[in-house]
Amino acid sequence: MTVSIRFFRFTIGLLIALLLFVAPHSFVEAANQTTAKTTKEYLISFKQNAQPQNILKTRKVKHQQKGKFQKQNTIIVELDQEELAQLRADANVAFIEPNSEVSIQNIEIAESTATEGEGDIVDSLSWGNVAIGANMLVDEDMKGDGVKIAILDTGISSHLDLNIAGGTNFVEGVTGYADDNGHGTHVAGTIAAKDNNSGIVGIAPGASIYAVKVLKANGTGTYAQVIQGIEWAIENHMDIISMSFTGADESEALHQAIQEANDAGIVLVAAAGNLGAGTETEMYPALFDEVISVGASTQSNVRANLSSTGSQLDLVAPGVDIYSTSSNGGYEFRSGTSMAVPHVTASAAVLLSKYPEMDVAGIKNLLYSSATVLGTTHEYGHGLVNLAKAMGVVDSALPPFDVNSSDDTLPEAPGAGEVSISSITRGASFNLSTTTPSYPAGVTKYTKLVVGVDGPSSVRKCEATYVTSYSVGSTAPSPALSCSTSSSWPLGAYDVKFTFFYSGGTITITNTFALEPEAPTVTIGTRTRTSIAFTWNPVNDIKSYKILKGGTLVGTTAGTSYTLSNLSPSTSYLIQVKAVYPDDSNSGVISSPLYASTLAPLTAPNAPSVTNATANSFYVSWNSVSGVSNYKILIDGALYSTVSTTGATVSGLNPNTPYSVQVKAVDPYDSTSGAISPVTTAYTTKAAGPTGLSSSFVTTNTIKVKWDAVSGATSYTVIIIKPTGTLSYNVTTNVYTFSGLVAGTTYTIQVNANNSLVSQISVVTEGKGALPATIPLSINGTIHTARPSNLLP
Repeated sequence: MTVSIRFFRFTIGLLIALLLFVAPHSFVEAANQTTAKTTKEYLISFKQNAQPQNILKTRKVKHQQKGKFQKQNTIIVELDQEELAQLRADANVAFIEPNSEVSIQNIEIAESTATEGEGDIVDSLSWGNVAIGANMLVDEDMKGDGVKIAILDTGISSHLDLNIAGGTNFVEGVTGYADDNGHGTHVAGTIAAKDNNSGIVGIAPGASIYAVKVLKANGTGTYAQVIQGIEWAIENHMDIISMSFTGADESEALHQAIQEANDAGIVLVAAAGNLGAGTETEMYPALFDEVISVGASTQSNVRANLSSTGSQLDLVAPGVDIYSTSSNGGYEFRSGTSMAVPHVTASAAVLLSKYPEMDVAGIKNLLYSSATVLGTTHEYGHGLVNLAKAMGVVDSALPPFDVNSSDDTLPEAPGAGEVSISSITRGASFNLSTTTPSYPAGVTKYTKLVVGVDGPSSVRKCEATYVTSYSVGSTAPSPALSCSTSSSWPLGAYDVKFTFFYSGGTITITNTFALEPEAPTVTIGTRTRTSIAFTWNPVNDIKSYKILKGGTLVGTTAGTSYTLSNLSPSTSYLIQVKAVYPDDSNSGVISSPLYASTLAPLTAPNAPSVTNATANSFYVSWNSVSGVSNYKILIDGALYSTVSTTGATVSGLNPNTPYSVQVKAVDPYDSTSGAISPVTTAYTTKAAGPTGLSSSFVTTNTIKVKWDAVSGATSYTVIIIKPTGTLSYNVTTNVYTFSGLVAGTTYTIQVNANNSLVSQISVVTEGKGALPATIPLSINGTIHTARPSNLLP
């Protein structure tokens, strides 16, 4: 990056004249120098109970504070580099940051089409009202009634179509809050132009709008003015703050004010920016988590060419060719994310009027959940705001206003990086030139110019000599001297000296700048479902780094790596690293916005399948889970084993027993977590019956049986099946005798152990059985009836 630096000094002639008047002889004989130091406006935040005025006096700061915030112990003051270094070293100072600039985000399409009182337009509806369904609200719907909106902008001018409830001004040199640019009046019309059968009608005509002038006539302002405007909104109990402007720099002071407003229950809406598509082109304050970041859409429901993109984008809203009130009492067209913001602001007002008890989170969720999805979140956030759906008028998306519309808007070029002499980032190149001062009395030309840059310890880092004559008021040197910094340049204060030589003396114009550290370059490392690891290059002379997540400080480290933990799966996070100044732990330079997403939640296996069951085991199998290399088998909720396959045999089980079986897919990034399958209930089979079952003693009326003892068995069930029925006995030994049996009768005997399978034998008692009454007897071929007799022993 190369920046051009020119020094303008209007007091040189007067200083020379005074020197000549006091001591003309010494001026001619010596090499005289005049030195001028530039100052820059800063926001200085002091620690609690510190007294800013006393500290400024102790540190001999020349300038008085220009302002102080109500809710922060922070002041606005101009400092030169020496004063800045002294205050950064003061233990009472919390942080110091430049009073950065914000600017409006719009393109003026046409001059006013009518002035106040002209024309016969009857409540014209901007296409934006139709695109978000505001035209579908009926008279009974609350249209912002009772809601107070602070429009932080260029002011609001008096207009027949606007009711301005009040306001204030924080721009120096201006009285009142009238709009000297036109931007704020245009925003106000989209929000709350009256429903009066004339001109246009706003989305929330019942809302009370307040003009909080924080931007100058050229559409720019400072962070300090914005902070003062936010504090005014808090003190005056506003419900919504509308901010159609952007700034490039992250600011702790501004973020603190934003957080205070959010904590006070105020809905904050801001423009994403007009820098077009890119990895991350959104700007502040829209980049803060508490703020609804709004991009611009066209009549065909696509992202406007100029609309910034990024993962912090929340919504898009109509922002091309928006027709609204102008500061001259008429109406005009403008485009930009500035014009999209009031559509969201007014929608929030309508919702608040219908749901007055709803908090900020509720309003945001209702806006986000009802939005019409148009594409990726990077370009559209949650989608196009759909007020009709949020209000329950419709339950679906709305069609584009005009599918054939064109978009002639172009993104703004990123800020040219206008760098004042107060600071330069190490690694940048810069060009040096100044305005040639007036000649001393009696001098008609300069003969030589030496330009030099002296670093800490007065070491000259860049120099050039020009042997030429420069006329008063001309740019010198021309072309400018180009100097390139590198990582070897030490941080600290540098003097830039332009020494003009003339016959008999010199005039030196001196300025100073601070060489600030280059921003770290962040590289994303391992991402898990709940963490993101990242590293960055070490920055020379830097001993400490602050870690920012979504613009909020979450950690500090002296190393060059960090891991964000306890994150949500499938979520994108804004990650930045701030290189902290060695002499001020609260200031530094921040890395470019970088977004990284956590991995999707781990998928659980399906309910496992159980096969090949035996009395003591079964086989468990399951489907493979992507990204997983290990699985845990859980039996009755307890870990059985960890395997890398999708199936395993579970053994050592009890026979004929139910078991609950689950499989846990182990997270490869965290072995203690994972996803568990549903439960499958599995059963082992019964064990084989006892072995060695036999009859060891048999009589006419008894049978003694025995069998091999079963390991672990505490009892056995012995069953005898008789011709007359079945009897069952529980025994604790492996021997049993049946008595009272009938001689010569067959008996079936069964034994099982612990509900095992049955072992079985058949046994016949000794002796005769009962004889029949008669039997047929054949004698010489003739059948006779014989009566048997039990004569034998």
